[in-house]
Amino acid sequence: MEFQDLKSNDAVKKVVRVIFILFVGLFLIIRFYSSVEKEYSASSSEILDEDFYTADTLQNEIRLTHNRIWRDFDDAPRSVRYSVSSISANAASDFRNTVYVEYDGREKVFWKDLYFGLYNHDQSELDVIQDSIRSLALRDNIADP
Repeated sequence: MEFQDLKSNDAVKKVVRVIFILFVGLFLIIRFYSSVEKEYSASSSEILDEDFYTADTLQNEIRLTHNRIWRDFDDAPRSVRYSVSSISANAASDFRNTVYVEYDGREKVFWKDLYFGLYNHDQSELDVIQDSIRSLALRDNIADP
């Protein structure tokens, strides 16, 4: 009789261990996903502490929405939001990594040509960012009349 009681105690201990491990695992999974899925409301005027972006993958092409957050010289919080397609972002990255600008010994001319080439290649996407900055200026009343 004692041997069977010992055997059933071992079985109970194993079941308790498995249940404990499952609860700990479930707790960690819930905690991980709740921290990953913080909701950032687009309508919120609250300024967050860090930049972030979201990806909309429900369309044919992925739209990356970037949220940039900073404090200006007067320590006033600022934020701007803009979206670009993943196709455009990849094309811009590929172009930047392969762009060639001839260097004739004048550093100032080299950098001007480099940035002008990047600007010309991505002008349509940069217009989106420019519009976002203009909206920020109007929203926060920091635009020139």
